Amino acid sequence: LPPGYHRLHPRRGGPTVDLVVTPACAPPLPSRAWGVTCQVPSLRGSDVAGPAGRAMGDLAHLGDLARWIHRRGATVIGVNPLGDPLPLTPRRSSPYSTSSRRFLDPLLIRLDHVHEPSSQSLIDRDALWDAHRRGLADRFAGAGAGELAAAANFRRRHGSILEHHALFNALVEKLGTGWPAWPTALHDPKGAEVGRAHRELATEVDFWCWVQWLADEQLRSATR
Repeated sequence: LPPGYHRLHPRRGGPTVDLVVTPACAPPLPSRAWGVTCQVPSLRGSDVAGPAGRAMGDLAHLGDLARWIHRRGATVIGVNPLGDPLPLTPRRSSPYSTSSRRFLDPLLIRLDHVHEPSSQSLIDRDALWDAHRRGLADRFAGAGAGELAAAANFRRRHGSILEHHALFNALVEKLGTGWPAWPTALHDPKGAEVGRAHRELATEVDFWCWVQWLADEQLRSATR
């Protein structure tokens, strides 16, 4: 039998037998490769200099790092978790305290022409998020037809999982807290009260779906 997993069914009855056939030896290893690891918020670029610069690293900085190490022969970058925390302040600073590990932290999105407070030593994530949230809203309000169409395709591909995440963020902002403190009727994603909230917060849901599309686009660009 060829290498792989097989199931033998005795012709005269009796239990089936699982058979694993392995190759005689492992395939040869590829040529050796190397890379680096980084904490994305700690990345810096020329745009960070000065009080109007980006106070923490973002996905565009990650792309800059990728190009820089690629020219030196590297093929991989390891990064800290990039999951989405609750869209509230005080903002969780640990990348391991996320609301979602499936979707990306909007604070990592590169936005041009957004004045964000910076510091030479510490990252003030609360002040950053307040400015960044306003910048995202302005960018969404000015999004063109092509960008909105691409975001709509992204939304269709991800389906209900993205819809639920976007509605969750909209409810977090409206109620000012995580779900354990919400009214009980909002605890069931399939419940009537959640459906009503989805209709009432349709514009906010559109916004959060668009935010995740933009973050995904910038991460894909950095990966390329």
